[in-house]
Amino acid sequence: SGYTALLWTTSGTGTFSDATILNPLYTPSSSDFESTNVTLTLTASGTPPAADQMILTLRKSAQVNAGPDRTAQQGGSILINDATASNYYSLVWTADVEGFFMNQGTVAPTFTPAASFSGEAILTLTVNGISPCGTISDQMVVLFEAFSATAATWTGSNSTDWNNPHNWNEGVVPNDSTDVVIPSSLTRYPQIGTLSYCRNILLEDGASLLGNSLLNVSKNATIYKNYIPGRKFFISSPVFNPTFSSVFPSAVSVKSYKETDNTWVVISGSQPLQAGKGYSVEGPQSYEAFFKGKLNSQDFSVVNLQNTSTTTHADGGWHLIGNPYPS
Repeated sequence: SGYTALLWTTSGTGTFSDATILNPLYTPSSSDFESTNVTLTLTASGTPPAADQMILTLRKSAQVNAGPDRTAQQGGSILINDATASNYYSLVWTADVEGFFMNQGTVAPTFTPAASFSGEAILTLTVNGISPCGTISDQMVVLFEAFSATAATWTGSNSTDWNNPHNWNEGVVPNDSTDVVIPSSLTRYPQIGTLSYCRNILLEDGASLLGNSLLNVSKNATIYKNYIPGRKFFISSPVFNPTFSSVFPSAVSVKSYKETDNTWVVISGSQPLQAGKGYSVEGPQSYEAFFKGKLNSQDFSVVNLQNTSTTTHADGGWHLIGNPYPS
């Protein structure tokens, strides 16, 4: 009060709607946002003159792009490597279908739906902006294509013979263009005695396959396992040397046993799960594992087994090895 004129000035390069009124609108410039803070000064002319300042803290609004829509195969996983986000303090991926994310709090996760799922899945990337900015999200649609029209599901209704057509739901023995599903909870599981073929094969939790050295899989084999929380399992990979991150969610603890000093070594990231080697697996919640790749069928040798028992290490000689075959 008691002034003859007003004038607003800025330490930045933004503009006032009217720098000579009491309550103008200030529009920050791009340089203002880069510096994050600007000082606004109001000077009142009068006797005597007076001035006061305020510091304006600026935050860029969050930006997000979940990436383009895409197509994947039933029973498979997708690595999202083209999503982007900026100006945020946290982010999370969610899906509208059953499944799980590995690296869920990053812009580049891997999503795996339930093994039996086919159809459209909407994946949402939600970004929380830096206060006072709010939350923003974007979505992508993934079409998980069902196994081809030449799909075949094992029933075992007649015997365990893979090459008996009466053991398949369509009454036809698979060939190199057939996508095969071996379900869980059956009485009889397939055994292969002569050279046989399929395009893809999915073994659901609890399913088994004997004689896979005679099975020519032209694309991929996927073995699905569902583990319950709070229990420790000993496992061995049925496909050749998959990496930890391609099989398990990041929250799962996978360890190998080190005989020389009776310790457990954590396996993570791109470290392979070696064929014929046993691992301890434990998770804080129910989790799924997908072993995808080439089925182990060749002979494996476990070498360099030692017994390093000493007075301070009495448990030497123990080794954790595993069955490398999907049986």
